[in-house]
Amino acid sequence: MIGFSDDIKRLIVERAKAAVVLIWERQGHKLTGKFSSDSIEEKIIETASGISFEFYVDRYVKIIDDGVVPSRVAYTPGSKRGGKSKYIEGLTDYASKRFGVSRKEAESIAFAIASKAIREGEGGIPNRDSKRYSKTGERTGFIQRGLDSIQDELSELILSGVEQSIIFTLVQFNNNINVLL
Repeated sequence: MIGFSDDIKRLIVERAKAAVVLIWERQGHKLTGKFSSDSIEEKIIETASGISFEFYVDRYVKIIDDGVVPSRVAYTPGSKRGGKSKYIEGLTDYASKRFGVSRKEAESIAFAIASKAIREGEGGIPNRDSKRYSKTGERTGFIQRGLDSIQDELSELILSGVEQSIIFTLVQFNNNINVLL
């Protein structure tokens, strides 16, 4: 089994989290402040065949990363049904924070955003206009883009971990030979 030092594992986790959060922020998603390196949970799994790193984020982060296609927008324009939609509630909170308006005005903005998302056909959420908040021109895919942006650095850390493991194994092997002699 290849054993990575705790320092190498910590660096891999920290760099991966920081890269994802950086792209999240560059795409203009930092309004609520709910997503940070601290809000990403990690699980390091070491087995006889290797090591893997799993990361967990809140559901809403994954929804923003994937986007929402128009057919999945939980709103029907002109509907008189009433009721509560988490989608509309989320957009209302967003509008309130983004535009600093009253709850009633924020709800009107939320319905307008939802209507536009459906009307744009292929647009959904994010809609085309939301790209103006992004420094990258993108509004989705920040998880993979973040990890891709540090692929070389992660590869170097992994190789360093493998090298340390091999050296440790050779030293142990050498010490065992000396004991037997």
